[in-house]
Amino acid sequence: MEYVIISHAADFDGIVSAALIMRRYGISSDNVIFVDYGRDSVELGEKRFKKLFRTGATLFITDLSAESTPDVFMRILSHAKAMRGKVFWFDHHPWSAKNIRAIASRCNVAVVGENKRFCASEITAKELGLKDPFTNSLLKLVHISDFALTPKSSNMKSVIGGYVLGLSYYRMKGDAVYKKMLARITESICNEDIFPPFLKQAASRFTSLNKKRLKKMIQTVIKGGIVSVAFTPIVSTNDACNLIIKETGSDIGCYINTDSGKAHFRSIKNDCSLLAGKFGGGGHPHASGFDFSTKKYNMRTKKGRSKLAKEIISVAAAIY
Repeated sequence: MEYVIISHAADFDGIVSAALIMRRYGISSDNVIFVDYGRDSVELGEKRFKKLFRTGATLFITDLSAESTPDVFMRILSHAKAMRGKVFWFDHHPWSAKNIRAIASRCNVAVVGENKRFCASEITAKELGLKDPFTNSLLKLVHISDFALTPKSSNMKSVIGGYVLGLSYYRMKGDAVYKKMLARITESICNEDIFPPFLKQAASRFTSLNKKRLKKMIQTVIKGGIVSVAFTPIVSTNDACNLIIKETGSDIGCYINTDSGKAHFRSIKNDCSLLAGKFGGGGHPHASGFDFSTKKYNMRTKKGRSKLAKEIISVAAAIY
């Protein structure tokens, strides 16, 4: 039997979810498709999926909600079913009742919808019956990372922070390099190497640049009450949003990646997925985002940045 995995590219949880399935069934990283929540990313994933999926194969979708692009995910699901395939969906993000009825109900197994106790990796491990010591120790790290909890040891803090910085470094190198390195990381996890040397090196290289960019970023902040917005090329998302919240007192910090055209929200007090959803994005209640058109908003100009920030602030004021 052949397998294809579609998982979330943006964080530790999506990577580990995919790696656990690879490890359980001996799946090659060539059969793993990483996507973000933006329509362009999901549609590119759909194209690759159709090339990989064979009659009677099994599709796993992990750490992804259908909320941002339900039409694309419905096409993916319909294609798998037309090919007499099976679909297993493991997720912990918010789902609407409509999409649970229309999409999740058509899966062979769907453990989906907002889950405040378990992240996608934990759900995946449970559904696959993975209880070995390596998996258990790995899940502890992912849980702390995904729910933004305080690491219990310096080693945990180093690994979790290293993933954030290392992944940011690879993203900075472009989509092709990023996807290649995600494959290498999942392979390393399958070999029980949670924090491989090449990822440590990437994290180290990005640390200094991250600090410099954060310092410049906070000078661009546009305050907006509930949400404040700031702009910079790629940095650590958590560091950026937390700094915005700290400096402005807003409940939601919004960091705009001026290179990739991605907006990132973080909040402890508010469900920022509601805000991301208004712009076609999605995510967790406390960690969400969306993609935007760099043609519509020129990030090189103060006018373009101000236009996007004002729209975000206006929509937030209507929601909260």
